[in-house]
Amino acid sequence: MRSPPLAFHQHAARGVCRSWKGTGEVCAKGLDLERPAFLPAQSRMARAALEWSLEDAAAAAGVSRRTVLRFERHHRDVRPELIEGLRRAYEAAGVWFV
Repeated sequence: MRSPPLAFHQHAARGVCRSWKGTGEVCAKGLDLERPAFLPAQSRMARAALEWSLEDAAAAAGVSRRTVLRFERHHRDVRPELIEGLRRAYEAAGVWFV
């Protein structure tokens, strides 16, 4: 038996929500549930593929070297918008995340 499709919808107050047809919904304010998470290991691999130093990645993303280092060392206090900027910098340089 196939499960029903996962539906995504936007709430003004709660952000992006997902739900199975006919079930309760799970909301995550400010998160894009359609786009997979960007992980620290992916950042390290992208830098290696591009042959970028921490300084190169930081300059491309418009963040500090310390921000890149803290993210890659799994610190939880790196702001999501800075992580997204880092991801966009890698994508602009030609890296694809799947």
